[in-house]
Amino acid sequence: MRRYQRYTVLFAALAVTGCLLACGGGASGQKPEESPAKTAEAAGTEEKETVSESGEKKESAGAPMAQKKSGSGDKDGAEEKASLAERLEGRYSYAYPPAEDDAERMEEGEREYYTLELVNFGGNLFATGGIARTESPEEEKEAYSFWGMEMIPVTEGALLDRSADSCEVGILTWSVMSNLEKYWDRPAYGSIELTEDGVAFTGKDGADNPLMEGAARVEFVRDDTVPAELSANPEMLSEHDRGEIPEELYGVWKEENEDAPLVVEFAKAEGNAPEQTGLVRMYRKKDGQRVMFAVGAFCIQEGGIITCGYNQLGTIPNVETWIYTPEQENGKMSLSAEDEYGTVSGLSGEKKTFARITPEEIPLTGLWALEHADTSVSAYRKVLDTYRQAMEENWDQETMQSKEFYTGLASHGVPMSDGDGIGYVLYDIDQNGIDELLITWGGSVIDIWSFDGREAVLTYVTPYRGETVIYEDGMVECMFGAMTQASNTWYRMNEKTEQLLPVTERLYKPVDHGEPEMQYYVFAAAGEEEEFERLYEENHEWPVWAMEWGGEITKEEYEEMISRAAPVELSGITLKDYAGF
Repeated sequence: MRRYQRYTVLFAALAVTGCLLACGGGASGQKPEESPAKTAEAAGTEEKETVSESGEKKESAGAPMAQKKSGSGDKDGAEEKASLAERLEGRYSYAYPPAEDDAERMEEGEREYYTLELVNFGGNLFATGGIARTESPEEEKEAYSFWGMEMIPVTEGALLDRSADSCEVGILTWSVMSNLEKYWDRPAYGSIELTEDGVAFTGKDGADNPLMEGAARVEFVRDDTVPAELSANPEMLSEHDRGEIPEELYGVWKEENEDAPLVVEFAKAEGNAPEQTGLVRMYRKKDGQRVMFAVGAFCIQEGGIITCGYNQLGTIPNVETWIYTPEQENGKMSLSAEDEYGTVSGLSGEKKTFARITPEEIPLTGLWALEHADTSVSAYRKVLDTYRQAMEENWDQETMQSKEFYTGLASHGVPMSDGDGIGYVLYDIDQNGIDELLITWGGSVIDIWSFDGREAVLTYVTPYRGETVIYEDGMVECMFGAMTQASNTWYRMNEKTEQLLPVTERLYKPVDHGEPEMQYYVFAAAGEEEEFERLYEENHEWPVWAMEWGGEITKEEYEEMISRAAPVELSGITLKDYAGF
């Protein structure tokens, strides 16, 4: 198992460095090597139009629609239809129109395809997208570049509708190949529609469709030559011992007492699967973060050891080992990870209790996830591009002012050409699912950028003669010292605005003999956060009074407000090594 995990890390590292630009740039599945995807314009059309599959159409990858209960074409079918999400499941392809640069990028006779696999899990719709090249439509269309997508309905529960053949969705996209495996960009909105031959995507209000640029609508056909990436692969467990799987393990289980619970489904294997193996699917959705969804196979060994080999949405295969303990008295079970660190499932060495649920009780992802998706990396990319340009061109103060670029590095006397000393770290200070961007010099935090849902904002700068420490409980301390005065100023992130607000301060003056004179203050922002949030929302800037003292407090009151947690150990990347995410 550990050998497999090391391979995973190496693959990811190579993918990020070698395919950095292959998938980046928005939720629209832009093609690698030529930057944007081929569009209707590439085929010679100037205006947006419907784009449909021009290659040979294939049979359905899964059951044809008519076999999925009554299917979308059977409007008057006696049987009840499956849900829209269930009917959308399958594998699809779209053949890009020929373009002028095909001869430069591809072998003679090759054709390029956008591949798509849609998978339903309890009314949540996930997809693997990719780019493949083949000489014939009948050849297997194995993607050389791939990414994962969440297709989230704008109206909650719309994908569970048994009568509708389409719904409005927002699509969030990410890949192991770029953007630190985080969302590429803000959601792309449009509709997904079940058609007679496949599935179609249409842009919102006449805009480009949510999968690619240049066409208001794009149509995919069902295609069984597209590999099923999100499928069980029992061969991953061929080297593991396998015992009898207890009947009570089968079913859907949900982690208890968690805001973002892990949901695990154990099912019986069918067909030619090796004996004593089953199917497993797992799902976890954290606020603002990309979904964790994986499909694979599992087996159980002596002592309740469960080994899962799975394919994870948007990334590469992996193996995990869990310890299973049934709780006979209440019908529940507990799971823990044999390896306490780095599990995709999020399980650790601590036992977690799971209760059995029905498929209908699987949590649904809705509009809130679209509105609060952490797309900060896209915004931070622009910020780091500016720092990188300043380094390469060695901007001075005058140049920075002319470009309206401010950084605390200048006040610290750091030359922008110091690409070895200047670094960056992505770290979630308040652990709310949205990273902050820390600019460092010699390992010390200088600038802190936050993402307020609209753009990256410089929310904090370490003053000259100051030192900044970030603590594990989310508090930030600035220690400042001068000949005549020193201070400790404490900050905390405001949850709504993602701004780092001052909370309290200790001010002291050195004296010739004895203890220094101490004064303690609370900041106005600490007592007026709702007013700060209202004004920031209206003006998108800080009110002046937020940095003013709100009144003097006692030493005891001050000490109740500051952190007692451990400092965070930060490890960053030098600016000279930054080449995009």
